[in-house]
Amino acid sequence: MIISTYKIMISQSGNILTVVGVATICAIMHFGFAHQRASLVKKHLIIIDEIEKERS
Repeated sequence: MIISTYKIMISQSGNILTVVGVATICAIMHFGFAHQRASLVKKHLIIIDEIEKERS
């Protein structure tokens, strides 16, 4: 998704500011998705820990 957005923006305009803007947006999206994934993993680990405590 991010790469296709980047390719579309490059093909429509060769302006360096457009390239920088698209790269910035892609980086923000990438870090946002990575943060969201890490948050979900943390929540799942907490739930697993609580279940193990109840079993003990």
